[in-house]
Amino acid sequence: MVDPLVSVIVASYNNGPYLSDMIASVLGQTYTNWELVITDDASDDDSVAIVTNQMGDPRIVLCRHTENLGAGAAFKTSMDHSSGDIIAMLGADDALQKNALATMVAEHCRHPEAGMVVGGLLETDNQLNITGQRVYQGPFGKNTTILEQGWAFGWDTFKRRFYNQTQGFENAQKRAVDQDLYFKMEAVAPIVFVPHFLYMYRQNANGISQGPNRTTALWYHVRAMEHAVARLPDPGQRVMASLKQMRHKYHLMEAVVNFYDKDYSKMRKNVVQSLLLCPQDRLFLKINLLLHPLKFWKK
Repeated sequence: MVDPLVSVIVASYNNGPYLSDMIASVLGQTYTNWELVITDDASDDDSVAIVTNQMGDPRIVLCRHTENLGAGAAFKTSMDHSSGDIIAMLGADDALQKNALATMVAEHCRHPEAGMVVGGLLETDNQLNITGQRVYQGPFGKNTTILEQGWAFGWDTFKRRFYNQTQGFENAQKRAVDQDLYFKMEAVAPIVFVPHFLYMYRQNANGISQGPNRTTALWYHVRAMEHAVARLPDPGQRVMASLKQMRHKYHLMEAVVNFYDKDYSKMRKNVVQSLLLCPQDRLFLKINLLLHPLKFWKK
């Protein structure tokens, strides 16, 4: 590929306070052959007006949902209206450093066999001041898949030609869209993790996978795993053990939510479900549920 078109795809719902920073970070890229496709998922704030004001640049495209459908549907709409050979996912409340697209395009050219190239994250506060970094994370060990590990994380970019071999983004996958994509993409091509920290990940309490939204995101993570397992003729013991652990984690976190909501009946049910999945973790459950419940609300 020579100077391939990069489609930066965004799913946005009520992200008005952050959209200007996100758009400015794309406009400021050293790599200029890009398009920015934003799908507004029926926001009721000033999001649409903010994006519209930036559309003097023809590379910016706005799609709009008339009802709120969730992140999976919004990313699907952005993907369906994009044309790039390389796709870069970007959170509506996040931003990119100036050389982000140039660096990842170079990595895709260096790894033509890779369906996805995943970089690291720079954690920032609400004003995009850098507070730390999260190392890109793939499977532990050469013979471990992402599905066997249960998760991966980083800044996700991928090639359209490999994406087209999968079921793609799904409307029903309202959260944990990245995890669902990992499971699908690794089934058709290698995923390469690269040591670049160019994505500015805003620590936003209202983010779709942060703060109180984390438990819902985890439920959709479990859903993505279950669907990935269902696509395999023989999932194997490591995959099933990973799914079991993720279900255990979900019920444990949900029990904490129930505790704060004083819904003790649901809390008991989730505690029982957690123990049935991993009975060896009774002590872990007791300590975290009774002594340190707030840890589950941290990113």
